[in-house]
Amino acid sequence: MIKRFSHIALLIILAVPLLLTSCFWTSVPGLPVINSFNATPAAVADGSPAVLDWNVSNATALIIDQGVGSVSSAGTSVVMPAATTTYTITAVNAAGAVTKSVTVAVNSASVTTTPVPAAIPPAGPLPQGPPGDRDYIGSTYNHIYHHTWCTIGKNISPPHKVHFETWQAAKTAGYQPCGTCRPPF
Repeated sequence: MIKRFSHIALLIILAVPLLLTSCFWTSVPGLPVINSFNATPAAVADGSPAVLDWNVSNATALIIDQGVGSVSSAGTSVVMPAATTTYTITAVNAAGAVTKSVTVAVNSASVTTTPVPAAIPPAGPLPQGPPGDRDYIGSTYNHIYHHTWCTIGKNISPPHKVHFETWQAAKTAGYQPCGTCRPPF
């Protein structure tokens, strides 16, 4: 009888913690998965567009560097690198972060340049007004202009942010339109 009791007690001692663990266990998600991250085409002429496309699962936040900014779990973004550029997507959740990079090669030898008339100031620092007092913002880093409400444009760091009163002024200064907010061009 004592032997039988000890077997039952042992079963209870082993089963109760397992039962409690299964009732109260909260699962921790695995790392995010970057299913795909591509640049098409992988090589462009200077100032020509390339399309980044991605698909990520199990992430709570996603960001692509080089001025692209926060993105959803799947999508595309048009980029116009002036030089060979590596874009890195970072996917984050409670378990950690993962990254993947793609490079867009720029062949500047095939590009012809058009001289800027002397009356038009060259691309570069322009008078800075308070945000919202002009219609478009641009990045001196990648020479892309955005609507002022564009989430990518809002993420441009102040040293690289310029304001334009018109889209024509942005184009004249050598800037290309954002592929996300699609300002006039």
